[in-house]
Amino acid sequence: MAVANGTAAVSVLQPMFLKPTHDELFLHFKTIAGSIPDTPVLLYNNPGRVGYTLTTPLVDELAH
Repeated sequence: MAVANGTAAVSVLQPMFLKPTHDELFLHFKTIAGSIPDTPVLLYNNPGRVGYTLTTPLVDELAH
């Protein structure tokens, strides 16, 4: 919907109320980015809100 309305990018927070594994988080972000391939995706790390942080290896893997 955001892309259809001309957004320049999207910001995606990791899932709340869950403790996903590295692989589950990777799939979460990859699925979103794959559905909007021409739109930049900002990973929004908010450990205080969701109860865990995005790891450096996960962010590095997603970036590549």
